[in-house]
Amino acid sequence: MHLHEAVVEFALVVEDRPARVVGQVPEQLALALEIQASVNSAHDAVNEIRGLHGQLDGLEKRVGASHKDIADAAKALDEKAVAIESNLIQPKSKSGEDPLNFPIKLADQMMALSSTVETNDAAPNAADYTVYNLLKGQIDEQVAAWGQLQKKDLASLNEMMKKAKIEFISVAPPKGAEAM
Repeated sequence: MHLHEAVVEFALVVEDRPARVVGQVPEQLALALEIQASVNSAHDAVNEIRGLHGQLDGLEKRVGASHKDIADAAKALDEKAVAIESNLIQPKSKSGEDPLNFPIKLADQMMALSSTVETNDAAPNAADYTVYNLLKGQIDEQVAAWGQLQKKDLASLNEMMKKAKIEFISVAPPKGAEAM
């Protein structure tokens, strides 16, 4: 397959709005991109946790009562990981009406903020930045807790498995990360 490079000129045309609104688009875009990066970070952690969850479930079935200490450690690790996932997203939400039945979590709250920022006809205001900073801090805290769980609890479980000569468990990097 041959790829061809093409250069195309284009013009960005902004809707017919007052100059004060047009001048605020870069600030709006900057915050929207920061919000999206935070949501992506949360979703990457959730995807990794779900991958780990499947492996831990399989491990518990695989070792059963023959290695109760490993099965217990796997269960404890899974419970901690699921708690982090449940802070980042609402795992019970499966349909469009479910946000009415279950509270939305950090990633969804951040996406709601994104909608507000992107559809407003003005630059983000102080309240937008306050909410962003609050949610970003909480998401970062959960993502950091996930990182620590991998470094400590998962490493400890893998060490136990190594001593028992049972295959390791690992977390696959998010799609696209292997190219970096």
